[in-house]
Amino acid sequence: MNARVLVLGAAGRLGHAAARAFRDAGWSVASLVRPGSAARAPADTDVVEVHALDHAAVGAAARGADVVLHALNPSYADWSRLALPLAYSAITAAETTGATLLFAGNLYNYGSPLPPVIDENTPMRPSSRKGQLRVAIEERMAEAAERGVRIIILRSGDFYGLGRGSWLDLVLAKEIGRGRLTYPGPLDVVHEWAYLPDVAATLPRLAAIRETLPPFAPSAFPATRSRGANSPARSPRRRAASFKSTA
Repeated sequence: MNARVLVLGAAGRLGHAAARAFRDAGWSVASLVRPGSAARAPADTDVVEVHALDHAAVGAAARGADVVLHALNPSYADWSRLALPLAYSAITAAETTGATLLFAGNLYNYGSPLPPVIDENTPMRPSSRKGQLRVAIEERMAEAAERGVRIIILRSGDFYGLGRGSWLDLVLAKEIGRGRLTYPGPLDVVHEWAYLPDVAATLPRLAAIRETLPPFAPSAFPATRSRGANSPARSPRRRAASFKSTA
């Protein structure tokens, strides 16, 4: 395969996994990371060290790419301030180079509680600031699609697997070694999870069929649904862990 992908945020949890998945699927991969982070990029990829908010530099890195994957994810403290500007950078890079923009979305768009069924026709009713920003990002992408940019969105639940960084390991399983699992809500409430290696493997498969999809193509990753009492943090060898609900 001669196709090339630029992964924005290739040193992050999703970006790193996705860059490896594209590489293993035969793609030529350019890994964009912040200056000084080259060592955190996946092996056997072309590392590009630039600031993601530098539109000109990101656009230059996207030249020759068939797909741009937006996997930039600022810290929680900076999310409200940087989420939209980073999305604009990704949109601009795809639009100026003619690449398809691939974006990993989530379910915050739909508010709480989640609808029983989520598909491309499910209305978005965000109930949090983060959800409102997620909707705004997708609205900007839909506008770009109207201008001729091909957009693919893969929505999924909260990640688990492949290292640390999700609230599963930072909150739920933080004290699992002491036999305690903390669940931030009622134990009977269903939560949506997504196994990160499978999400990452799905991205190059979507990218490979991009020309057969509509100009604006949201899709959903099948969720692992669980309640607090059987969350993914509770592995079979840790069934004795006690539960603490913060509800």
